[in-house]
Amino acid sequence: MTARCWRRWAESSSSPSTTGLVFWVGESVLSTFIISLHISLQ
Repeated sequence: MTARCWRRWAESSSSPSTTGLVFWVGESVLSTFIISLHISLQ
């Protein structure tokens, strides 16, 4: 999953607390969007 790669990169960056939080929120929004899109396509 791309979101997991993003989180891994965020955790290894210079400020993991801030970027990790940003990517965690982004991953949550992305997951919600993918799930709702998948449901609407069924």
